[in-house]
Amino acid sequence: MVRLPRTAIYWICQFSGWIFYASSLMFFAFVFESKIREVLLYRLLLQIVLGVVFTDILRNIILYFKIQVPLSIKKLFHLLIWVLILLTTMNLLNSILVEYFKWYEANSRINIFQRFLINSVFDSPTFIMWVSIYYFWHYFEWNKKKDLEDAHLKTALKELELHNIKTNINPHFIFNALNCIRALVDENPSSARIGITKLSSILRQSLQANSIELNTIDAELKIVNDYLDLEKIRFEDRLIIEQHIEKDIENYQIPVMMLQILVENAIKHGIDKQTEPSTIKISIIKENHFIILGIINKGIYEPKKDNQGFGLKSTKERLQLLYPNNAEFSIENLPSQEVLAQIKIPI
Repeated sequence: MVRLPRTAIYWICQFSGWIFYASSLMFFAFVFESKIREVLLYRLLLQIVLGVVFTDILRNIILYFKIQVPLSIKKLFHLLIWVLILLTTMNLLNSILVEYFKWYEANSRINIFQRFLINSVFDSPTFIMWVSIYYFWHYFEWNKKKDLEDAHLKTALKELELHNIKTNINPHFIFNALNCIRALVDENPSSARIGITKLSSILRQSLQANSIELNTIDAELKIVNDYLDLEKIRFEDRLIIEQHIEKDIENYQIPVMMLQILVENAIKHGIDKQTEPSTIKISIIKENHFIILGIINKGIYEPKKDNQGFGLKSTKERLQLLYPNNAEFSIENLPSQEVLAQIKIPI
């Protein structure tokens, strides 16, 4: 479909509007008098020409002096002055031309000043209506453009916030992994070497995912499993992993590194603080229109004491940015002296 230039649309609207106005007057003249007088046709033609010319002059004045939307008090004052000047000139010129060409009935002759007053009363509202329609249309376009710019700005800010959060997630994750390997260097050098190999695998996968916001469950589980293998080297028999992953959901997408953060948090609070073997339970299921990630670790959740570090705080922020008011994140104590961290993500 061919899109007309704005200038072409403007001129089509100009002539259509003024011709419609003149046609309406002709219709009412015919209804009330059962005929259309020749002098009326000439005067209506003059009205169309003057209307088109003077409204176009006003448009150019608006553009030249930048009396555009949004209108301030100062702009509105300037607009009123120009409208008054153009209206006076148009009505006076109309009166002079009608008198000069004698476009009136012989028995209804009046002087130019009287005709000017009549034109000012009956023709000025049409001019003012044109001004109102012009500004209404431009206010409509301005609001639409502003809404679009606001949407682009919000999208850009959202992307920036997500980027900043992710920029902090990776160093946070690497710091934890390096701490894990550091603990092995003196105690078990051979295990530390294996740990470094695992870490390089984790970093490679996380760097590949760094340019995206969402990743498949399958890809995220690979990162988590490599990380758990690394932690098993450090904790040995103290770390027990149980996984319940529902079938046929591996291709659904979840936020990058979000599952990893929950697992790190579970190990920090469920293993580091325990001397006996402890189990980390990982579950991913599909329920109605949600993917539910659940991590259970041994311990007691104390919100005030734990004060939620960067990992949990970033999880909440990212969920709000990616799924505004549609995702849920909760941490609760279970009767079994365990803590459940759960995320519900819309499909």
